[in-house]
Amino acid sequence: MFLTQDDCQTVCPTYENPCGSDGDPCSQDLAVGEGGFLLTRYYFDKESRRCREFAYQGSKGNANNFLSQEDCELVCPVLPNPCRVGEPLLNALKEPIICGGEDSCINGYWCHVGGSPETTNCCPGTRRPCDLPLEIGQGSEQLERWFYDGGIQMCRTFTYKGMKGNSNNFLTKQACRQACKDVESCDQPVDLGTGSEDLPRWFFDKKQNRCAPFSYGGIGGNENNFISQVTCSEACPVYRNYCPHGIPLVDGNVVTACGIDRGCPDGFICHMSSEFNVSICCQPVDLGTGSEDLPRWFIDKKQNRCAPFSYGGIGGNENNFISQVTCSEACPVYRNYCPHGIPLVDGNVVTACGIDRGCPDGFICHMSSEFNVSICCQDPVDFCSAPRDPGPCTDFETRYGYNSASDTCVEYQYGGCDGTLNNFRSLQRCTEICCKEYKRKL
Repeated sequence: MFLTQDDCQTVCPTYENPCGSDGDPCSQDLAVGEGGFLLTRYYFDKESRRCREFAYQGSKGNANNFLSQEDCELVCPVLPNPCRVGEPLLNALKEPIICGGEDSCINGYWCHVGGSPETTNCCPGTRRPCDLPLEIGQGSEQLERWFYDGGIQMCRTFTYKGMKGNSNNFLTKQACRQACKDVESCDQPVDLGTGSEDLPRWFFDKKQNRCAPFSYGGIGGNENNFISQVTCSEACPVYRNYCPHGIPLVDGNVVTACGIDRGCPDGFICHMSSEFNVSICCQPVDLGTGSEDLPRWFIDKKQNRCAPFSYGGIGGNENNFISQVTCSEACPVYRNYCPHGIPLVDGNVVTACGIDRGCPDGFICHMSSEFNVSICCQDPVDFCSAPRDPGPCTDFETRYGYNSASDTCVEYQYGGCDGTLNNFRSLQRCTEICCKEYKRKL
């Protein structure tokens, strides 16, 4: 029994409550507590909506105190961090900046475009994306993107998971090509490299202005080093490539012309380019890989006919038929009599028209003086008023479409597939077919 409280506390240890205040942990401020300990803990930062590490002193504090970052993120509504390294750049309100393009972030950051605005932020990192390896990232998104493959010096597509990638990540092939265009590789001399390998490669020969083969040793060398003649020709064009796919047939450094009285050799088809007003021998759509030399047929959508090619035996695509008959049965084959678009077909036969036989809605009777036939073609009134649709693909190129508000044809970027017929390769062709003012002057 003690006469005073001081006597009691002198003799006996007093109990001190180590518990902090309770309440909603996600709404509480950081409280490091009291004591002499330095315990690694995590708290929820209300301003940035991130879980951050702090040193807890061992007692007191509050409920905004978690043993791990994972525990904190399970309890509190955190913003996702899409950055592979570090954290997104914050604005004056300490909120992550939502960026919108290549130049929308300050130096030392790049614009990470995720699957939503919340994951489209300025992330720390290099502004030299072409030097970085492919990084597919983390997450559950399935985003089609492009990256620069330094090994073959080409832009290639990949599927991005939505977060934690690097800046070698482009929305379109065009953006990738613009950022990683190597203007110096074609000017460098051939370099066989070192090593004991004997790898078949191609280089651009400036003296002869053509791509030529060489044997690469496997180590070192320079960037004038290409896996194939195709990749060399795409990087260092020695002639204008009129072909829709692959490279044209060349004799020396001259493209091989073709026509009604002059065909193309096996493995090539005669492509008529209305844009450049030339007819030249082009490779088929997809030869596949392998060492086989199998005779096959494919539908050439540019000419709307079945054409032969030599299939390598591996890969390729479904536009690959055993015979001309099976190709014709699967795909409508006909001359393209229409000035734009394709004719109306019934099965595999174009629909004729005349004085006593009209065309259904959406089509007009077009008289082709070139082929001396009258067939049903798609009505410009319909397709000229259609939207200028870039389509779902990302191999962008400049096209022209009609703008009904101004009665003019305007430039836009076409992705390479689908879309609408309000799509012309030249401004002149668009103007001739769609513009009312042009037609009134005729």
